[in-house]
Amino acid sequence: MLKIAVIDDEEYYSELIRQIVDNWLMEKGCQGEIDCFDHADDFKTQIENGRCYDIYFMDIEMPDISGMELASYIRMKYDSPFIVFVTAHMEYSVKCYRYHAWQYITKDSIRTLIPETMDSLIQHLQAHKSNYYMIEGANDLIRIAYDQIQYLCKEGKYTLFHTDKTEVFRERRALSKVIEDMQQVDDAFIMTDKSYGVNIRHVLRLKDHMLTMRNGDSVPVSLPRYQQVKKAISDYWGRRAWK
Repeated sequence: MLKIAVIDDEEYYSELIRQIVDNWLMEKGCQGEIDCFDHADDFKTQIENGRCYDIYFMDIEMPDISGMELASYIRMKYDSPFIVFVTAHMEYSVKCYRYHAWQYITKDSIRTLIPETMDSLIQHLQAHKSNYYMIEGANDLIRIAYDQIQYLCKEGKYTLFHTDKTEVFRERRALSKVIEDMQQVDDAFIMTDKSYGVNIRHVLRLKDHMLTMRNGDSVPVSLPRYQQVKKAISDYWGRRAWK
């Protein structure tokens, strides 16, 4: 079931977006829940209480907080959120893509572009739903979604998988081989050091040869790999901004 949030202080547009998305869900035969918020604080309260969403439609200019500030807040809470900015102001378009928004829609085109945006989002979700890495042990088999892996590190003959959960998984396999396999299906993975590899989608910052990950951990970048890692992150962020 899709969980969708609409955050807009103008009731007319909030209700219109809800109706368009609801009609799309019925037309496609998809199950979904749509929650509408006219105050960002009410939305943040729900998030702090454990509520999460698959897709976020949000205005940019709101009285209590800007949509871009709210997008930053969401990205700190969840990995790879699908954010769609809906606004009357075209001048924000370039700035919005810095927040890796999936789409930017002006309010005079929402009847046409929201259904198209939902189509592209669902195609993306379906294409990636089977992207899992399998760890086969002597007595068990573990499946980890690529999106959930924040970074990997070497520990002796094992590779440790640090995910967006608290649990750390282990596989008796060389880190370099694990990264090679992952790169065949997901170009967001890269070696940063002989003992570390990261999922670029979880990188928040690169400074002084250290990566800050979304979970707060720091991962080193070796001097020989620095330029390669820097370019890979820049290229990946650039591609995601325009998808």
